[in-house]
Amino acid sequence: MVFYVRAAGFDCGVTLTSTCNYLEAAPANWLTGTTGDPTRSWATNINSNQTTAVIGADGTLIGTGYQNSLDIVAQTGNVAATSAAVEARAYQGNSKTDWHLPSKDELNQMCKWQGGLAWTSDATTCSSTTLNSGLGASGFSTDDYWSSSESVDYGAWFQNFTNGGQYDYSKNATFYVRPVRAF
Repeated sequence: MVFYVRAAGFDCGVTLTSTCNYLEAAPANWLTGTTGDPTRSWATNINSNQTTAVIGADGTLIGTGYQNSLDIVAQTGNVAATSAAVEARAYQGNSKTDWHLPSKDELNQMCKWQGGLAWTSDATTCSSTTLNSGLGASGFSTDDYWSSSESVDYGAWFQNFTNGGQYDYSKNATFYVRPVRAF
């Protein structure tokens, strides 16, 4: 389900040299064998991954989530059973292999969409208190979702889908995961 469109395009891809116009969210129940979105910690608790900076995973802008996710996955020891980015990257809906954990700004756009908020600007922070009211939005939890954007070496950004607030917190916390892709 496409939840964001920028007609002029935005930088995306591995090196941010491609141009994308859309962000798509994985469907509800995207992870086989689960009901709703799964929960994971930001990083697996191996090799100090939960307290070590991930070089390159600090992008917050729309289009940076894919590169952030690749950098998180590249940390030795991160596995899908416990890492949000690895689980998001493992998803291959519609035979696509570019799914990822959204960046801070990508997650904010998804929060606004699922809450049925009309787009006014990219900078507008999600303020919805109505869950799953956007066109085609379903299966979102009234709780916290991880972004792929690291805030400090031991923390990363997440967004609360009840009040729309964005906060940084310890990478060992367990929050919800919903993959996105840019194209």
